[in-house]
Amino acid sequence: MALQDLPNLQQTNVPMSDNSPYENNQEDTINFGELLNVFYRRRWMLLIGLLIVFGLGMLYTFLKKPIYESTCSILVTSNKSSKSNDLPLLDDLQALTQGRSVDTQVEILSSPDLLDEAYSEKFSASLMTPEDRVFGFKSTTLPGWAVKVATKKNTDIINITVQSYTPIGAAHLANTIAQTYLYQDLSQNRQATKQAREFVEMRLAGAQKDFDAANRALAEFKRKTGLIAPEAQIGRLAENIATLQMALDTANADVKANRQSLISLRRQFSAMPEDVISGTSITQDPRVAACLQQLGTLNSERARLLQEYTAKAPEVKTVDAQIDAEESTLLKLAKNTIIAGQSRTPHPIRQALLQSFATGLATDAASNSRVQALSAEIASRKGELKELPAEERQLTELMMALDLQKSMVDMLTQKFQTLQISEESTLSNVRVVSQARPSTTPVSPKKNTNIALFLLLGVISGVGLALLVERLDDRIHDQEVAEKLTGLVTMGTVHYLDEDEAKIITTEEKHSQLLERFRVLRNNISFSTLERKIRLLAVTSAGPGEGKSTCCTNLGIVMALDGKRVLIVDCDMHRPSIHTLLKAPRNIGFTNVVMGATPLEEAIVPTEYPNLDFLPAGTLPPNPSEVLNAQPSRRLFEELAGRYDLVILDCPPCLKLSDVQIISTIVDGVILLVCAEKTLKGGLVFAHRSLSQVSAPLIGLVMNRVDMRQHGYGYYRYYSKYGYYGYYYQYSDYQYDNYGSDEQTAKGKPRKPSRRRSSTTGGNSAK
Repeated sequence: MALQDLPNLQQTNVPMSDNSPYENNQEDTINFGELLNVFYRRRWMLLIGLLIVFGLGMLYTFLKKPIYESTCSILVTSNKSSKSNDLPLLDDLQALTQGRSVDTQVEILSSPDLLDEAYSEKFSASLMTPEDRVFGFKSTTLPGWAVKVATKKNTDIINITVQSYTPIGAAHLANTIAQTYLYQDLSQNRQATKQAREFVEMRLAGAQKDFDAANRALAEFKRKTGLIAPEAQIGRLAENIATLQMALDTANADVKANRQSLISLRRQFSAMPEDVISGTSITQDPRVAACLQQLGTLNSERARLLQEYTAKAPEVKTVDAQIDAEESTLLKLAKNTIIAGQSRTPHPIRQALLQSFATGLATDAASNSRVQALSAEIASRKGELKELPAEERQLTELMMALDLQKSMVDMLTQKFQTLQISEESTLSNVRVVSQARPSTTPVSPKKNTNIALFLLLGVISGVGLALLVERLDDRIHDQEVAEKLTGLVTMGTVHYLDEDEAKIITTEEKHSQLLERFRVLRNNISFSTLERKIRLLAVTSAGPGEGKSTCCTNLGIVMALDGKRVLIVDCDMHRPSIHTLLKAPRNIGFTNVVMGATPLEEAIVPTEYPNLDFLPAGTLPPNPSEVLNAQPSRRLFEELAGRYDLVILDCPPCLKLSDVQIISTIVDGVILLVCAEKTLKGGLVFAHRSLSQVSAPLIGLVMNRVDMRQHGYGYYRYYSKYGYYGYYYQYSDYQYDNYGSDEQTAKGKPRKPSRRRSSTTGGNSAK
């Protein structure tokens, strides 16, 4: 087909193919090598992310004030119970000395009142000075994070753990909290025992007065009447009535004391905050009534037996055991049914008070039952006395009252002596198992852990930052990405040139790395077009400044060194630049020949390279696309293809210009140049699509300015430094003056040696 028969591109509208290589390669398949390339390219981002996170972590670790921790362990007595058969009214007072549950004691130890009291100067003066508080906790009040109270699993041991900015402060405060709680518990036990002793002492004084009055009354009656002793029947009856009366008085005293205790308990739990327990109601199990009825029957039976037997008789003890069993049952029923209608979890201390209150109700009911039974029995016995003579009956009553008061005085005296001893030897329910000691190492910050943690976080942050920047970066970095986007193979790779390296192959260079790169490109172009001969070869890129002019120049030089007659045509009529590389004039060139102003022979400029000529762009026209698409331009390209073995066309970029599409309909092959770290993915895809729309004869890609230190290019870097290029200078002291062309070398013509040392290196190191 003749060039003039090619369609005019301005009237050509080729639809974009549905099977675009870009669309077929949208799936991201990052392998290990690509990941290494990403990390190498973004090594500064990775390092910045690592340094920022690790630096902040180290600032936090080394600037944060160390925190020390100490633990004091205490052993507590829980759920201790006791019952006094001699004086039941003291059970409630003595119950205050009993141990609480472990959970309740943990709540008390964690209460702000106790902690503030331990932190105050009153209790901590002997252990922790005001200076320790200031330096240890940085506050006049105890911080909330400083104290933690917890139980040791399956034991009655409570650990008091304190954290402080100083080791001494933590140890002193932990020991102070334990001592404060021990002091409070001991004071409470002593106060309860003291109240019981004072109550018995008051009762003993009253009983002693009653005994003295009864004794005086009996003596006065005997003096007046002359009666010394009643008959045996009267004496026995009087003794029984006295015994029953003593039991009745004891029961009445129990009722009175129990009711006083109930009033005190009601006052205590009523004073509790309403937001802890609301709507509390006290109910009674129906079985309580039956239990009370049985207690009344047993008490009546006991009173009847006391008429015939003493209190230590087996018959009386059997009934006493049954009464104790019924009272225990009554207490259990009361504990299970004391509270109803609570909508929230009760406070443990208030719950304990409610339990004690319910127990007091049960005890009050049992005591009332006993009082009723004893009163009925005494009334029965006194009815019998009414049948006796008046004087004998009066004597019997006086003797009975005296015996009753004597028994009461003896019992209260014994109890008073017992409580007096207990008050002097009261022990606390808390015992310190191990005291807190100052720690030598802080618990926070943990430097080794933080260093490892922040180092790991820094690496993760750096990797994430590198991947994020890589994801946001639209530039092409390696040939794999370019090949995926276009579906073309890479014909050659040009390494990144340093500022002090020559961009153009010089006549003195015979085995430079740049020369070898373009030799590889030349061979790949030749081998890829064995079935058809390429006369016109166009080189273009997606955008400006990507090195296509330099690539055209070096490719033309390498082709000329191979013995071919090569012409480089500057077809970039927007910003021509090859004339500056070849140091040739630009005013007369391609456009002048097309317009007929200058003959072709005068426009072609010879170069310093053998077999290489150059046709500048000439005068820049206002309409480059129309000039390139004109018939004279097509005829000129056809003429040049006949004169030279290869014509290389330096084309303008594809973006926003249609010049390349026009040229691609004329040439035999098109090379698309990709500049690593500059060409955008979208730009490359657009360039490939625009060329594919006009069915441009794309041969392949050329990767320019490639960093050979990336993964996959290590082979070239290694051999450029140690292998092929260094061979000529490692084993020879001479440099050849003239190697001749590649064609001459292939024919076996000898090269002339020279003893002049070379001023150039065997290969340029890659950047």
